[in-house]
Amino acid sequence: MHEIVQQRRDDILRCLSESIRIPSEQTFAKTDATDGLCGRVYVKWLQSFGFDPWVIGVNENRLNVMCDWAGEDGPTFLFNGHLDTHPRPPAQGEHGMFSGDITEQNVYGVGAANMKSGNTCALFAMGLLKELGFVPKGTVNLSLVVDEQNGGVHGAKWLIDRGYLKGDFGISMDVSDKKLGVEIGYAFNTTVTYKSAPAPAHRPHPSTDAMLKGMRAVNALLQYREEFIKPIPGCNLAQNMSITTYHGGHAANTYADECSFTIDTRVAPPNTPDSVKADFLRILDRLRDEYDEMEYEIKGWERMPKPYMRVPEDSAIVRACDEAYMEMFGVPLERSHHMGGQDAEYIHHVYGTLSSRAFRSFSSSMPRSSADTAGPA
Repeated sequence: MHEIVQQRRDDILRCLSESIRIPSEQTFAKTDATDGLCGRVYVKWLQSFGFDPWVIGVNENRLNVMCDWAGEDGPTFLFNGHLDTHPRPPAQGEHGMFSGDITEQNVYGVGAANMKSGNTCALFAMGLLKELGFVPKGTVNLSLVVDEQNGGVHGAKWLIDRGYLKGDFGISMDVSDKKLGVEIGYAFNTTVTYKSAPAPAHRPHPSTDAMLKGMRAVNALLQYREEFIKPIPGCNLAQNMSITTYHGGHAANTYADECSFTIDTRVAPPNTPDSVKADFLRILDRLRDEYDEMEYEIKGWERMPKPYMRVPEDSAIVRACDEAYMEMFGVPLERSHHMGGQDAEYIHHVYGTLSSRAFRSFSSSMPRSSADTAGPA
């Protein structure tokens, strides 16, 4: 396996470069999202290995790529990755945002790390093993989905709601700084909106303008944040809460009649999204009672938060990743406890993990590290 990876190095890099050249930025619920278009690159390469991939999604620009490698009867191993990337940065950089340029040490472009490199690794892990003649005692499924950075509304969650992504165990190839993510905290975001009567700015507002209302709320929430982000004794996760957007006003000489801001929240046990949401409501309700006309609207809570996930250290999949990493790099695989939020959390929450005995049965027909080479992205 090591030898064939080196032999196909140029193909692996070419696949990654081609996927970067097709932008797949997350537009966060806007209707112009095209994060599924780069999936056509992976479809082409999967077909070159003799696989029969297929696509499904809400529209032609947001298609999720699915591919099953069926062997004998048995459990399903799931490779899960996402197609969408962070929005483009404000600066082009030396190589451009979507160049896919390959140098001796790096591949350049938005999404190179998060996470088109991981997608490419999983694809070639399947393809090269197939070329070597291995037959899994079960099914290997590769799912490359849209909308991960927007909560999986049209990606993982959409697929799970329709009965897809039924993996018994597997690996998410998301970026992890060469560490194995065994614990991920809750994540959710919500939008708060204040409104007021429109008025010209050449005189005092007849009551309180929406911008001032929003500022009061943000200041109160940031005071709460000071306590919220303090370390939790005995917990490996670090909570965080951020005001990530703030919008209001439409003209320099007019008071804002509407103001909205978004709260991105990462929660660690023993806290839960429900307990933190209750704190937010207490803060906003106190302001409503303290000031006139501080009624508010809140949205986003109707969506399921990213669940908490913890994979036991003694689980078969963790041990297999440890063995594969040691074989590949000659050093122990470090652990990651983070608040990033991934589609793996939804999958783990719905389907859980299979027993060690079933995993050993599945992996007995494959080389020791075959299913795990893409684990630590």
